[in-house]
Amino acid sequence: LSQDEDDADDALADRPIVALAGRGANGGGGLAAARHLLNWGAWVQVVLTCPPGDFPESVTRDQLSILQRIGAPLAWADEGWELPPADLREWEQVVEAGRLCEGQVTVAMVGKYMDLRDSYISLNEALGHAGRRGGVNVRVRHIESEQLEEQGVGCLAGVHAVLVPGGFGERGIEGMVRAVTHAREKEIPYLGICLGMQVAVIEFSRNVAGLKGANSTEFDADTPHPVVALVTEWLDESGQVERRSEDSDKGGTMRLGEQACHLAEGSLARREYGGRTVHERHRHRYEFNNRYLEALRKSGLGFSGRSGDGLVEVVELPAHPWFLASQFHPEFTSTPRDGHRLFDGFIAAAVSCRQRGDLPAKAASAAGA
Repeated sequence: LSQDEDDADDALADRPIVALAGRGANGGGGLAAARHLLNWGAWVQVVLTCPPGDFPESVTRDQLSILQRIGAPLAWADEGWELPPADLREWEQVVEAGRLCEGQVTVAMVGKYMDLRDSYISLNEALGHAGRRGGVNVRVRHIESEQLEEQGVGCLAGVHAVLVPGGFGERGIEGMVRAVTHAREKEIPYLGICLGMQVAVIEFSRNVAGLKGANSTEFDADTPHPVVALVTEWLDESGQVERRSEDSDKGGTMRLGEQACHLAEGSLARREYGGRTVHERHRHRYEFNNRYLEALRKSGLGFSGRSGDGLVEVVELPAHPWFLASQFHPEFTSTPRDGHRLFDGFIAAAVSCRQRGDLPAKAASAAGA
C-alpha cells in the first residue's frame, strides 16, 4: 500500500461515509477494506462492514447521518439511532411486474458485434424494461448481420419484431439492409437505432424510391446517391457552430450527448412519446442527406423528427403497422422503473404482431438489397 495504516485512518476521517454494508461483520476486515478504497483514490463512497463501535473516533454522527438520507435499513440501539427502513416499494413493483409477465415475443436484434454481447447491453435492458411494463416476456434473438448476407433471411423466421442497433464501418451492412427489407415487406415491427436508421433510409431509397446504388458515404464514397453523408457543419445545443471534415479526428467531431428533437404532429413518434419535443442522446458522425428529403417523402417515407437546425432525427413508414427509426439512442434513458415510451410502443407492436398470427405470406425480397 502507498499509505501506512495510520495515514489511512486519518484520511478516513476526512471522507464522508455514504454506504454501510452489513452489521456484525469483523471490524478489522471492514477497516481494512476502507483503507484499500482510500489508497485506490476513493473519495466519497467508502463502504464499511464493521459495527458502530469499531468506527474511528473521528467519524462523526453528521457524517453517518448521510446513511439516513439514502434510506439505509439500519438501527443501532446502542447508539440511539432509529433509522427508517429503505423504501423499496417502487423496486418491488418492478420485480412483481416481471414475475407476472405472461406469454413471449421474440425480437430479432441484427447487429455487427454479437460476439461481444455487452456491446448491446443497454438495448437488451431497455427491451426487458418494456417487456415488464407491457406484461410480456421478451426473448432477444441475437443475429450477426453477416449471417443474413451468407444465409438469407431464414434466421428471421418466427420473430415478432426486428431491431437494428448502432455500429460503425462497412462490415455486415448489407445483412442489415436485408433485415429491413424483411421487416418492411412482411409488416413486422421495426425499430432502427442510429446506424439502424441509416440502413433503413438506404433500403427504402434502393427498393422503394428506385435510387439504385443508394448508400452512405461511410460505406461507399463513390455512391451515386449519398442518402447518408458526413455533415460538415451544424449547431450544437448552445448555438455554437461545429465543423468537421473527412480528415477530422473521429472522436472529437461526433454529435454527442443530449439534444432536442422536434416531433411532427400526427406521427407515430409523437404518439409514442406523447409530446412535441423530446431530448435524447447522440453518438454518431453521419447524418441523413437532406438533399434527398423531398424525393423520399414523395415515395412514402415519413420524416417525423428534426433537430433544431433541421437535421433528420426520426423516420417512419406511415403505411406500415409500426416502423420507426431514430438517429439518437433512446435505450440510454430507459430505466427499470420508468422504461422508455419508444420501447414500450415497440414491444406493444410486437405483441400485436404475435396476436395477429396471420403475417403476410409474401417473402421478403433480397433483390436490390
